[in-house]
Amino acid sequence: MSDIDFPNLLACPAAHRAPVVGSGKRWGCSDANCEYAMEAGGFPVFRGIPVLIDFAGNTLCRREAYIDAEGGSDVYMKRRPESVKKRLQRLTGGTSSVTLANCRRFLDEIGKIAPVPRILVIGSGERGQGTDMLWENDGVQRVGIDIYPSHTTHVVADAHDLPFREQSFDGVWIQAVLEHVAEPQRVVAEIERVLKPDGIVYAETPFMQQVHEGAYDFQRFSVTGHRFLFRRFDALAMGGNKGPGVVLAWAIRYFLWGLLRSRKAATAISYPLLVVLRMLDRFMDPRALWDGPSGTYFLGRKKDGPPIPQRDLPALYQGFQR
Repeated sequence: MSDIDFPNLLACPAAHRAPVVGSGKRWGCSDANCEYAMEAGGFPVFRGIPVLIDFAGNTLCRREAYIDAEGGSDVYMKRRPESVKKRLQRLTGGTSSVTLANCRRFLDEIGKIAPVPRILVIGSGERGQGTDMLWENDGVQRVGIDIYPSHTTHVVADAHDLPFREQSFDGVWIQAVLEHVAEPQRVVAEIERVLKPDGIVYAETPFMQQVHEGAYDFQRFSVTGHRFLFRRFDALAMGGNKGPGVVLAWAIRYFLWGLLRSRKAATAISYPLLVVLRMLDRFMDPRALWDGPSGTYFLGRKKDGPPIPQRDLPALYQGFQR
């Protein structure tokens, strides 16, 4: 954390947004009247990571989760080891060429903004698929937040109330997160707040996927619905990510899971079909990525001026049903 300018970056997640002060195991709001002021005990620190969450506000997060977890990382859900999760992801879709290309473009775009651009990674508890170049690029500064502590999480935070000052970042990367938040519009408004003028956002969110992360799965978006979520941004690129083959692979695995009552058995038995279906996606008509994608993506630039109007949405559609 020493290479990140936290004294000039952090802000209290409570409504007044006063600066956060402290270091190491002591962090608190600089407003003496705030319930998170140093004098009032400040913010919790969990596994050496400051927990900058307004627990008194409208949040799914619970203060006791960061006290009773006994130093573990399974704060809300039992999480599989990252190596196991990556193997399962390869079975049901592998690394997306779309994500790889979009990650490269995201880095190119933010590189035009600053010599050493600062990126906020929302959902940094583990590296997302296709993001190695984001994490291994020495020419950018990364700040990671998640509700789960990890070696890639600098601050434990709720994306509904980002604990950062306005216009702090050149880019924001949010991959496979918006389905897990209760109010995605509020999260996008926070992204806009912390981005600098002309800052870049990249988002990937599921569309045709079954529930994952159990009780903490709330949203799905079509390509145009996803674009409208970011209506205050200029679109640089948008579309579907992973086709109907991957969608069918998910459905088969969940069908077998329900039938056999065993996630492990469902994954093992469905493996040959998943491999074939994943390969068949390569031959799909591009329009299928509008009507039946596994997920959607949006790459955009923060803009001044009004949001795009609803009347413009139908013209964006490029699927089979035009």
